[in-house]
Amino acid sequence: MILQALYDYYRRKAADPESNIAPKGMEWKEIPFVIVLDKDGNFQYLKDTSEGMGKEKRALRYLVLKSKGRCGSSSWQTANCFWDHFGYVLAQPKNVKKEQEMEKAAADAARQNSSFVAEVKRISQMFPENKEFRAVSLFYENPDNMIRIKNDELWGDLTGKDGTNVSFEIAGSDNIVAEHNDLSLLLSRDNNPDGEAVKSAVCLITGEKAPIAVLHTATSLPGGKSGGKIVGFQRGAGYDSYYKEQGANAPVSLDAEDAYTTALNVLLGKDSKNKYRLSDTTVLFWAQKHVDFEDYFPYFFSAPPKDDPDRAIEAVRNVMGSAYSGALADGESTPFYILGLAPNAARISIRFWHAGTVGEFASNIRQHFEDLQIVRTRSEEQEFFPLFNLLTQISFDYKLDNLPPNLMGDMMQSIIGNHPYPATLQIHCLNRINADRSISRIRAAILKA
Repeated sequence: MILQALYDYYRRKAADPESNIAPKGMEWKEIPFVIVLDKDGNFQYLKDTSEGMGKEKRALRYLVLKSKGRCGSSSWQTANCFWDHFGYVLAQPKNVKKEQEMEKAAADAARQNSSFVAEVKRISQMFPENKEFRAVSLFYENPDNMIRIKNDELWGDLTGKDGTNVSFEIAGSDNIVAEHNDLSLLLSRDNNPDGEAVKSAVCLITGEKAPIAVLHTATSLPGGKSGGKIVGFQRGAGYDSYYKEQGANAPVSLDAEDAYTTALNVLLGKDSKNKYRLSDTTVLFWAQKHVDFEDYFPYFFSAPPKDDPDRAIEAVRNVMGSAYSGALADGESTPFYILGLAPNAARISIRFWHAGTVGEFASNIRQHFEDLQIVRTRSEEQEFFPLFNLLTQISFDYKLDNLPPNLMGDMMQSIIGNHPYPATLQIHCLNRINADRSISRIRAAILKA
């Protein structure tokens, strides 16, 4: 159900001419540094693509071939096309402090780089007329280039953060090499890391027989590892059956896998308006088609934006008044989805998943705020309390990190499912009242609800 809903979201965005969602087989990738070469592959200089200052500083995004699936001890064998992190591109080991770890990091980076160089040469040979591909191939044939690049003034910035992506650009070109049109001819790729033929099966998402994805694309989740996935398979660990391995156990076609993972990464993107964070949980939400409810949904739960602190109040007023004004009438039957994700070792944990209609969720959220309503002694007192405010009021030092991780998910499920609040909410509220010797209006509202 989750994958189907994400697949439908991708099709919705792909059909929208104003959407900037990546086409099949492609993705928008932030690449902070570019190695500028001349036509003969000689290093010229490093270029920093980042714009802005401080926390607003962002690297440029480029439309490149989608990241290849890689996992396990053989992950070093899989390199992306003309872009990757500095371990692959420059054989630069990740930053470690312990001396015994340095040798391993250096060996890992050397193996990664050997795979990247082999991929560069393979593609260059496939397109012998492509001068840009040839220049990158020549770059690796000249050992002086690595000496010169390490003397560049931006080398320290490039290597300062593990996982920094790097690509190439030929001097005078407007695009990086990883964006070259010739690479689109590689989209009919086989994502099997062992190089075996892709098997066909009935896709669990589309219901059609098609080549299946052996490995699924990684998803970057705040607080988690870069290679985390919501669908992952481990070979030879007791999960295989009927001689099926990895993706064959739960077949998803290459096209459907590309669509749902692209949709998931768009929802999780830095510019996404369809997400918010509560402690370690990232909450994603979307509708089958655009409705106003989708725009103000996060303000019921998250902290209000600093530049518009009244936005949350407006959102609650809208949903509270919709029962009488009919504001949601046009979209009440529109399917709506809520997905809670949290990091879990090398994978992604699904904290909660809810599917319903806009009308159902709006009604349950309205009931939640009605239960919390309590008399105001002063007009300037807060009228409504988003979930963020409720949880900070019952946590030590007003920090969400001091609450049990399950409480947040339980509260979300109580609100959007119209279920009784978890008993731990009341216990923590009473404990804070006892510890602080203070019964605030919001704490009284919690006990009333």
